[in-house]
Amino acid sequence: MPDLPPFATIRRWCQLSGMGRDATFAAIKRGDIPARKLSARKVLIDVPAGLEWIRGLPRPGGNIVEDAGK
Repeated sequence: MPDLPPFATIRRWCQLSGMGRDATFAAIKRGDIPARKLSARKVLIDVPAGLEWIRGLPRPGGNIVEDAGK
């Protein structure tokens, strides 16, 4: 993706990553995606760190239980 922003709003993050709002907020709550709260209703996602987290997720098609022990 050309010219990715360093930070993005939740709406823009969902567009960039393909994640939904609920999954995004759950990942933020778990600490998987770094985010900063600017105000009561404004959250910014660290885009490079969030995309790196997505890249580290397991690929579909493998047996995740067996892969976890490797």
